[in-house]
Amino acid sequence: MQALGDLVVVVLSPLPGLWDRVSRCVSGQGHVVLGAQTIEQARSRQMQPDVLAIDGQLLSRVAWRGRELAETLSPDRPVPVLGLVRRDDHRPPRELDLTRAGIVALYEPFQPAELSLVVNWLGRRGREAYGN
Repeated sequence: MQALGDLVVVVLSPLPGLWDRVSRCVSGQGHVVLGAQTIEQARSRQMQPDVLAIDGQLLSRVAWRGRELAETLSPDRPVPVLGLVRRDDHRPPRELDLTRAGIVALYEPFQPAELSLVVNWLGRRGREAYGN
């Protein structure tokens, strides 16, 4: 089941509070936000995401390989990746080029308007690029 005209944002985080924060920022625009603690849980939702927002804590655990997580979640269609970095110790290494890694990152304190703008831009851009 896919939301028509609205974006589907999957928030991959062990913290439901982050799911809620993203939801408060973008749901008012009609977007659907699905929280998941694991990639398996996100896949079980059976909705095609337009944006994959990943907790910086998880990204740091997988060496900032968010693109691979997105490909696991959506093997048939590339999904833009948004890294939500909440703490300094979860920041990417300085030598890592996030653009090359295919990740747009927001660092706390990210504001609702900022988060909304980035989600809208990534989601719409992804849909235009991939014809959905």
